[in-house]
Amino acid sequence: MSKFFEAHQLRVLTVSHFKELIREPGVLFWGIIFPILMSLGLGIAFTKKADIVRSVAIAETQNETRRIDKFLSTRTTIQEPKDEKDDIEFIITISNEKLGNTTFIFQKTGWNEAMTLLKRGKISVVLSENEGRVEYHFDPSNPEAQLTYLKLSNLLDEQPGYIEKDTSVIEPLTLSGTRYIDFLIPGLIAMGIMMSCMWGISYGMIEKRSKKLLRRMVATPMKKSHFLIAIMTVRLMMNLIESVLLFIFAHIVFDITIQGNLAALLVLFVAGNIAFAGIAIFISSHTAGT
Repeated sequence: MSKFFEAHQLRVLTVSHFKELIREPGVLFWGIIFPILMSLGLGIAFTKKADIVRSVAIAETQNETRRIDKFLSTRTTIQEPKDEKDDIEFIITISNEKLGNTTFIFQKTGWNEAMTLLKRGKISVVLSENEGRVEYHFDPSNPEAQLTYLKLSNLLDEQPGYIEKDTSVIEPLTLSGTRYIDFLIPGLIAMGIMMSCMWGISYGMIEKRSKKLLRRMVATPMKKSHFLIAIMTVRLMMNLIESVLLFIFAHIVFDITIQGNLAALLVLFVAGNIAFAGIAIFISSHTAGT
């Protein structure tokens, strides 16, 4: 009977905390509607910052890169790597009094490593050479990549103002995971978890302490562990619902997909909830109630 009573107690606490949470109008707006509106607005109306430094990868394939090597040897300066694991970088700076200076940093990598750098947002354009023609690989929907291509084509072909050239080839690269929205949605999910735990749990416990409700609950046969588990479980469920809804919206509108191990993502999601919930409980326990 004691085990049944404890299970029933935990279930009642969880349900009560869940009802208390969903009855707040602000929870639905700030937890579900606001992240969706933010992702929609920033995903559509995001404007690019003024460029200062542009990193470009040179993919070393089986084909020779004589033309690119000639450009690197005559127009750029070599920067030795600070670490043995780093690659040699080739740097060139374009000076412009009206538009400002633009610095290009070139590094030679393999094709797979170039794709990894592209996904991580460290580069936007990949160069390669095929039969004496320079090939530009980039996402055509990325404004940063387009601007980088325009400036690079003028440098490599030495024909300023002329875009379509027989000596260069544009290879559209629609690699998933390189758009701005692909970085925005995970950030919104992480921010939602942090705000939900830090604000929701700490504010709820501080409010109960200020109203002397927490002392009354402790005086009952309620286990303290059940109280904390119930609060964290409700927050985990709400964060899961908010994240799933945000992902579904982003998948439908922006065609975002999950790359990598789904199990690892779930473990990371649960670990983040537990970590921020622990910090929230620590803060609320050391805050003086009024």
